Amino acid sequence: MAFDPIFYDSEACMSAEFATTPADGAIAKWQLVKFGANNDTVTAVTAAGDDHAIGVALEALTAGENVAGRRISVRMLGSFVVPMKVGAAVTLGTKVVCQGTTGRIADVGAAANTDARTIVGIALGASAVAGDLVPVLVK
Repeated sequence: MAFDPIFYDSEACMSAEFATTPADGAIAKWQLVKFGANNDTVTAVTAAGDDHAIGVALEALTAGENVAGRRISVRMLGSFVVPMKVGAAVTLGTKVVCQGTTGRIADVGAAANTDARTIVGIALGASAVAGDLVPVLVK
Protein backbone atom coordinates (compact mmCIF):
# COMPACT_ATOMS: atom_id res chain seq x y z
CA MET A 1 0.00 0.00 0.00
CA ALA A 2 1.63 3.22 -1.06
CA PHE A 3 0.61 6.63 0.25
CA ASP A 4 2.02 10.14 0.58
CA PRO A 5 4.65 10.32 3.34
CA ILE A 6 2.83 12.54 5.84
CA PHE A 7 3.36 12.52 9.58
CA TYR A 8 0.00 12.01 11.28
CA ASP A 9 0.80 13.56 14.64
CA SER A 10 -1.96 16.13 15.15
CA GLU A 11 -4.51 15.71 17.94
CA ALA A 12 -7.25 15.31 15.31
CA CYS A 13 -5.51 12.21 13.91
CA MET A 14 -5.31 10.48 17.29
CA SER A 15 -9.03 9.66 17.23
CA ALA A 16 -10.61 8.01 14.23
CA GLU A 17 -13.90 6.46 13.24
CA PHE A 18 -13.98 2.84 12.20
CA ALA A 19 -16.74 0.66 10.79
CA THR A 20 -17.99 -2.40 12.62
CA THR A 21 -19.71 -5.50 11.34
CA PRO A 22 -22.67 -7.33 12.91
CA ALA A 23 -20.61 -10.52 13.18
CA ASP A 24 -18.20 -8.74 15.54
CA GLY A 25 -20.84 -8.33 18.27
CA ALA A 26 -20.71 -5.82 21.11
CA ILE A 27 -17.89 -3.42 21.94
CA ALA A 28 -17.83 -1.81 25.41
CA LYS A 29 -16.83 1.81 25.98
CA TRP A 30 -13.11 2.00 26.92
CA GLN A 31 -12.51 -1.55 25.62
CA LEU A 32 -9.38 -2.19 23.56
CA VAL A 33 -10.06 -2.83 19.88
CA LYS A 34 -8.09 -4.41 17.04
CA PHE A 35 -8.51 -4.41 13.29
CA GLY A 36 -11.39 -6.42 11.88
CA ALA A 37 -11.32 -7.88 8.38
CA ASN A 38 -9.70 -4.78 6.88
CA ASN A 39 -8.17 -1.43 7.80
CA ASP A 40 -11.54 0.30 8.12
CA THR A 41 -13.15 -2.06 10.63
CA VAL A 42 -12.50 -2.79 14.30
CA THR A 43 -13.60 -5.50 16.69
CA ALA A 44 -13.11 -6.03 20.42
CA VAL A 45 -9.83 -7.49 21.62
CA THR A 46 -10.44 -10.99 22.99
CA ALA A 47 -8.34 -13.41 24.99
CA ALA A 48 -6.40 -14.53 21.91
CA GLY A 49 -2.66 -14.20 22.47
CA ASP A 50 -2.02 -12.75 19.02
CA ASP A 51 -4.46 -9.80 19.28
CA HIS A 52 -2.72 -6.48 18.61
CA ALA A 53 -4.72 -3.59 20.05
CA ILE A 54 -4.74 -0.43 17.95
CA GLY A 55 -6.95 1.73 20.14
CA VAL A 56 -9.67 2.17 22.76
CA ALA A 57 -13.38 2.44 21.94
CA LEU A 58 -14.72 5.87 22.93
CA GLU A 59 -18.33 4.70 22.83
CA ALA A 60 -20.29 1.54 23.57
CA LEU A 61 -21.87 -0.55 20.86
CA THR A 62 -24.29 -3.32 21.83
CA ALA A 63 -24.69 -6.40 19.65
CA GLY A 64 -28.16 -5.09 18.67
CA GLU A 65 -26.74 -1.71 17.64
CA ASN A 66 -24.00 -3.28 15.58
CA VAL A 67 -25.56 -3.06 12.14
CA ALA A 68 -23.79 -2.88 8.79
CA GLY A 69 -22.21 0.52 8.28
CA ARG A 70 -22.29 1.58 11.96
CA ARG A 71 -19.13 3.47 12.91
CA ILE A 72 -17.58 4.11 16.32
CA SER A 73 -14.93 6.53 17.55
CA VAL A 74 -11.59 5.03 18.56
CA ARG A 75 -8.70 6.74 20.34
CA MET A 76 -5.53 5.38 18.77
CA LEU A 77 -2.81 3.94 21.02
CA GLY A 78 0.74 5.17 20.71
CA SER A 79 2.01 8.65 20.20
CA PHE A 80 1.66 9.08 16.43
CA VAL A 81 1.54 7.42 13.02
CA VAL A 82 4.62 7.48 10.82
CA PRO A 83 5.07 6.11 7.28
CA MET A 84 7.85 3.51 7.14
CA LYS A 85 9.46 1.59 4.28
CA VAL A 86 8.71 -2.10 3.91
CA GLY A 87 11.64 -4.53 3.68
CA ALA A 88 9.65 -7.77 3.86
CA ALA A 89 5.96 -8.60 4.08
CA VAL A 90 3.96 -6.47 6.49
CA THR A 91 0.47 -7.55 7.56
CA LEU A 92 -2.29 -5.20 8.63
CA GLY A 93 -2.63 -5.02 12.42
CA THR A 94 0.56 -6.93 13.31
CA LYS A 95 3.58 -5.81 15.29
CA VAL A 96 6.42 -4.71 13.04
CA VAL A 97 10.14 -4.68 13.74
CA CYS A 98 13.23 -3.04 12.32
CA GLN A 99 14.56 -5.45 9.71
CA GLY A 100 18.19 -5.62 10.79
CA THR A 101 20.64 -4.25 8.25
CA THR A 102 18.10 -2.60 5.92
CA GLY A 103 16.46 -0.28 8.45
CA ARG A 104 13.09 -1.16 6.93
CA ILE A 105 10.15 -2.88 8.61
CA ALA A 106 8.75 -6.41 8.54
CA ASP A 107 6.32 -8.51 10.57
CA VAL A 108 7.66 -9.46 13.99
CA GLY A 109 7.52 -13.24 13.41
CA ALA A 110 8.91 -13.48 9.88
CA ALA A 111 11.70 -16.02 9.43
CA ALA A 112 13.80 -13.45 7.56
CA ASN A 113 13.82 -11.26 10.67
CA THR A 114 15.67 -13.49 13.11
CA ASP A 115 18.06 -10.60 13.81
CA ALA A 116 15.25 -8.12 14.43
CA ARG A 117 14.91 -7.11 18.05
CA THR A 118 13.18 -3.72 18.07
CA ILE A 119 9.39 -3.61 17.85
CA VAL A 120 8.55 -0.22 16.38
CA GLY A 121 4.75 -0.39 16.37
CA ILE A 122 1.68 -1.84 14.68
CA ALA A 123 1.13 -1.79 10.93
CA LEU A 124 -1.91 0.23 9.89
CA GLY A 125 -1.62 -1.09 6.35
CA ALA A 126 -0.21 -4.09 4.52
CA SER A 127 2.31 -4.67 1.74
CA ALA A 128 4.72 -7.33 0.51
CA VAL A 129 6.52 -4.93 -1.86
CA ALA A 130 9.96 -3.83 -0.67
CA GLY A 131 10.21 -0.06 -0.60
CA ASP A 132 6.46 0.55 -0.21
CA LEU A 133 5.43 2.97 2.52
CA VAL A 134 3.09 1.63 5.19
CA PRO A 135 1.67 3.72 8.05
CA VAL A 136 2.84 2.45 11.45
CA LEU A 137 1.27 3.29 14.81
CA VAL A 138 4.44 3.97 16.81
CA LYS A 139 4.52 2.37 20.25
